[in-house]
Amino acid sequence: MEEIEVPIADAVVREKPALLVCHGIGSCLAIMLYDPRSRVGGLAHVLLPDESFSRMKENPKKFADSAICWLIEETVNQGANRKALKAKIAGGASLFTSIKDPIGKENLIRAKDTLAKERVVLVAEEVGGTRGRSVMFETATGITRVKKLKSAGNLKYSWEEIIL
Repeated sequence: MEEIEVPIADAVVREKPALLVCHGIGSCLAIMLYDPRSRVGGLAHVLLPDESFSRMKENPKKFADSAICWLIEETVNQGANRKALKAKIAGGASLFTSIKDPIGKENLIRAKDTLAKERVVLVAEEVGGTRGRSVMFETATGITRVKKLKSAGNLKYSWEEIIL
């Protein structure tokens, strides 16, 4: 199975089985859409809720609202049934507890609002908190593995794995 890393402000859709991976998700969101029948799936690694949070507005994959619309269009173009699409999200943390950082929470609100508006069912989420995550999404099955940082003491990292 092909493994593809999805960087910040980008998205990938595959009709053939692939493992889509995002590392270093803090306040960002990993948004996964897939059609269980056609086995078409995609993942967006979004940075901000919408264009109002940025001066550079050219990249629709950078924002939760437009990235979801892009994912819907591209999965359908590659053979997904629009009405069968399911969504999962991970991320939206607030990593810096000493400052008031609303981006993670705003990303979650905008993603959930956009999914509801587009009538895409959100079937699973691993969101919020104060710890970073990495995501591995299998497009053929919809299985999502989230590795959440447990601790980073003495330069040793400990991870908790969650399956969505």
